Amino acid sequence: MYGAYPPAPGGYPPQPNYGAYPAQPAYGAQPGYGAQPGYGAQPGYGAQPGYGAYPGQPAYGAQPAYGAAPVAAAPVAAAPVAAVPVAAAPVAVVAVGPINTFVGTPEADADALRNAIVGAGTDDSELIRILGNRTYAQRMTLMQVYQQRHARSLRDDLHGDTSGNYRKLLEMLVAPRPYVIAECLHKAMAGAGTADYQLLTILTQFDQDMPGVPAAYRQLYGKDLVTEVKRETSGHFEDVLVSCILRRPQPPGFVNAATVQLDAQAFYKAGEARLGTNDKEYIRIMTTNTNAHLLAVDQAYRGISPKGMMAAIKSETSGNYGLALQSLLTPHHRWMAQAVHHAIDRPGTEDALLLIVFGLHDKQDLHFIRNEYRTLYQRDMMTDVKRDISGNYERLALTLMA
Repeated sequence: MYGAYPPAPGGYPPQPNYGAYPAQPAYGAQPGYGAQPGYGAQPGYGAQPGYGAYPGQPAYGAQPAYGAAPVAAAPVAAAPVAAVPVAAAPVAVVAVGPINTFVGTPEADADALRNAIVGAGTDDSELIRILGNRTYAQRMTLMQVYQQRHARSLRDDLHGDTSGNYRKLLEMLVAPRPYVIAECLHKAMAGAGTADYQLLTILTQFDQDMPGVPAAYRQLYGKDLVTEVKRETSGHFEDVLVSCILRRPQPPGFVNAATVQLDAQAFYKAGEARLGTNDKEYIRIMTTNTNAHLLAVDQAYRGISPKGMMAAIKSETSGNYGLALQSLLTPHHRWMAQAVHHAIDRPGTEDALLLIVFGLHDKQDLHFIRNEYRTLYQRDMMTDVKRDISGNYERLALTLMA
């Protein structure tokens, strides 16, 4: 994390750590790509008044003072992987620049936000300055403090004073992650047709949050998430998405050295070694392991078939099913960079996909995503996004990326 509010008054208990994204070994050495703050499941939300019936949050005590120097998250210990025969070629990555920190308190931020909202007109510059430069943990504390000091829901107030995609992004920034993800899934499945790319991106890439999402979905919409996904999808695409919902995520970065070679052999036997594909085995391997483990399996797989697992997936599968498996094998920040490109690299802009990227990542993660974007496309993500959006929506997105 890169700075947080000091403990708020009222004796809030310490909040458990949210885990971390693992280092991404299959893509070579990447400067600055150590363990990165991630987001685990958030159990035990009580009832809270306000827009969307979002539940109350446990507070975020025991946090380093604002303005403290960035502290690298401790990497998750992973068992060493033996007998990995082929090292992937290194990929050049632009170094991550310094991430600004801010000195202040949630009380000051809450009052500043309230002043920006009340009266004639809205001080959007102040909304963007505060919410575009705070971490997820800080925003959740701020949401509580705002409720306590002003007896109002911050999300309700933002909803009443803003509009369009700007409003949607602000609301995502001040809501608990499982509920934001549940809303994104609902929107991807609502109406005629299904936004399959959004659906598979959320369900394959946010495994640490997924345990809390079905309950959030049921609370918001009174429906079972698995049933809804089954209604909107079919075949092996349905199978892999349902497996992603039901899986119990392992600690981020975990690699089971004892099963790396076995999984590589099983993946080969299920695909390239036979006529037809054992899709059940493909789905089992891809949805019951961390991305770090799958990248280790991929390196071991290259000792059996030099072209690697990604090429095998592309030749053995097709459509959204194949794309979901590709996402599971791709490191998180790299897939999110691809998602941004997918959203803007065609006529029109898939704003719902951009909102997923910007609404579910802190500034530090967006720096990593921006670096991956430059590596993949030799272009600056901020410049490309700026061409496709405008107004306060653009200003907030650029502030989050800066």
